[in-house]
Amino acid sequence: MSWYDKLLETAKDVAQNRKEALERGLPFYVSEKPCKYGHLSPRYTSSKSCRECTKIQSDSRYIENKENIQKQQSEYRELNREKERGRGRKWRQENSDRKREYNRKWKKENVAKNRSYRAKRRATQLKATLSLGESYQKEIELSYEIASWYDEPIHVDHIVPLLGENVCGLHVPWNLQLLSAEENMKKGNRYELV
Repeated sequence: MSWYDKLLETAKDVAQNRKEALERGLPFYVSEKPCKYGHLSPRYTSSKSCRECTKIQSDSRYIENKENIQKQQSEYRELNREKERGRGRKWRQENSDRKREYNRKWKKENVAKNRSYRAKRRATQLKATLSLGESYQKEIELSYEIASWYDEPIHVDHIVPLLGENVCGLHVPWNLQLLSAEENMKKGNRYELV
């Protein structure tokens, strides 16, 4: 079955040609003829443009003007902060199930990254972080990745605890070590000088 047949089978409001799309007020229509570049993609009613060609042009325009576009987007978000927050809030409310499912799937596929992010968030709340470069962040993520490779539960432990009795450590690569779950539970929130 071709993409065209699948589209016709699943879509209720698909116009077979531009004239029909204009009469019905639809944004696009399908055509069995490929565009001049060979794409068998739906076409925009307003311009007759192939959606695939439009996407390619848009992507290349973005790559050519990436810095300018990002600057404009940043300025817009800054000027319309409340509007953007409201839009994001509205989307999350309308798509809460979809967002929850996406998060669940991502956490399952990225166990080590998720643990790394949670540890960083906890350390940030305790004000136990430094402004580190990306390479250090990758090093921390790698510690959690390595811990996930083992069959037995391995913890990424802070050598000097973030909330110790006498001293508090930082969430930095040189303060992390891998310990078995049992060893880490025995160690607890203590730091002993040798």
